[in-house]
Amino acid sequence: DDYQIVSTEGMTVMPGLWDPHVHLLYNGHPDFEHWFSTYTDQFASVTIPASARQFLMAGVTSVRDLAINTDDIVNVRNRIENGELPGPTIYAAGSALMPTNAPQTRSHILPVRDVQAAVTATQELIDAGMEFVKILGGTTDSQEAINAIVETAHAAGVRVTAHGREDEEIRIALRAGVDEIQHIGVDSPTYPQDLLDMVQERIQGGTPLYWNPTIGMILNTDELAADPEFLDDPKNFIGLPPEIEFDIRQAISNATFNVQPPTSSDTIKRKLQSLSERGVIFTFGSDEGTFGHPASE
Repeated sequence: DDYQIVSTEGMTVMPGLWDPHVHLLYNGHPDFEHWFSTYTDQFASVTIPASARQFLMAGVTSVRDLAINTDDIVNVRNRIENGELPGPTIYAAGSALMPTNAPQTRSHILPVRDVQAAVTATQELIDAGMEFVKILGGTTDSQEAINAIVETAHAAGVRVTAHGREDEEIRIALRAGVDEIQHIGVDSPTYPQDLLDMVQERIQGGTPLYWNPTIGMILNTDELAADPEFLDDPKNFIGLPPEIEFDIRQAISNATFNVQPPTSSDTIKRKLQSLSERGVIFTFGSDEGTFGHPASE
């Protein structure tokens, strides 16, 4: 007697969707510098809850956020779990770790300057309840620090994923033993043979390698540039106050789309095929939240 009956006549019923690569804090604004300098203090209270609600309304019931201020995502996740906010189940990396000597300028990226800093930052993410660790911007000079991140995370039973738009980033991540790579770059037509050999050796050795190509952002750009009306959909602004909605709309109207060359599709197919042939396990992820890919998509 206490069940609620909902009529679904003329409607389509779908299972909840999962998106393992999102960014709840962006809300589709094309100017990162402006976004972070203007709204960082409103991320936990306004913009992240708005994105979470938009994802849920779009039928996405679980997300994996791959770079977000740790304290902010803990705050929002707890409020969703307690029924205070509408939103999907959130699995999070917290602040992404970037091996660099640069100062911290954005709250969702945490610089780690050496091995000890890498160990400390990784442990802090684990202690905060993050389900995995994200690495950004690996360089040859930072190999030891990245190794330390992976070793610390794996010792705690936590997986590590790494940004991989550049070939050298991928090599460094593979040497460190990360569990997953994010993205596929189109700057080069194929992966170098030595990189493919590393992938194959890793998998043949019995350690699986997961890869989240996020190719929708590349393949959809031309269509979106030709017909950007989708970005004007009111669903993209659910939960945002009028002043932030106005700011995003104005920025979008002045933005330039990064139109990809006609060969991009062929490059993606070729790279995916070369990885598939070596036994890579592909995972789905949209990179939604960034410009051109709002959460309501």
